[in-house]
Amino acid sequence: MLLVKENEGLWRYKYTCPMLGIKFPSSTYIIKIGQKLLVVSPGRWDEQLSSELSELGEVGWLFTPNAFHHVFYHQWQRAYPEAEHWGLKATQKRAKTLQFSHLYHGERTPFGDSVELCLLEGAPSVSEVAIFIPQSKSLIFTDFIFNVNPPQPWFTRLMLQMVGVYNRVGTSKIFRSSVVDKKALQKSVIEILKLDFDRVYPNHGQPITKDAQQTLEQSLGWLFNG
Repeated sequence: MLLVKENEGLWRYKYTCPMLGIKFPSSTYIIKIGQKLLVVSPGRWDEQLSSELSELGEVGWLFTPNAFHHVFYHQWQRAYPEAEHWGLKATQKRAKTLQFSHLYHGERTPFGDSVELCLLEGAPSVSEVAIFIPQSKSLIFTDFIFNVNPPQPWFTRLMLQMVGVYNRVGTSKIFRSSVVDKKALQKSVIEILKLDFDRVYPNHGQPITKDAQQTLEQSLGWLFNG
């Protein structure tokens, strides 16, 4: 089985994304909304994964929640041409060959009360959107929060150590360097911290299932105290 059930209405597909010689442990999250599925950060697609998804429901939406998580998006677009293809203006700017049916920027979505999209303002080159699932009190981040634990290949370990996110919950130096309006990002994060969540699901690394809110707050000292 490729899909692992993480919480009520939430599944995770783990894969490795090669980038600049680094084998990034990565995740695609599947959220069930009624009889349809919202695929967040679509990763490497294959037939087995497609078969497992069909048992859960119909793929209704594909969503790349920041400017960088579009490497495998075209594979999913070919596999699910009838789905709604959601992205961001920053994604479209970086991936000009991709065609999106919707570019999200704070408007109402078809997800109703099942999913809340939370824009992280202040870092426009990344334009990340956090995803909150009220029913399961789950919060999904893409590149804003890492939690990659050992063991990892030596080069992956070295590079993650260099950007400050190996074997710890935190924000990489790369993301921090993209922040051009710290007050705007602080405001966005404060609103996210008001949400009623008890689990945090990073794209890169392991879910945070114990003291999730406190752990997240403690990891953000660079943003509020730096």
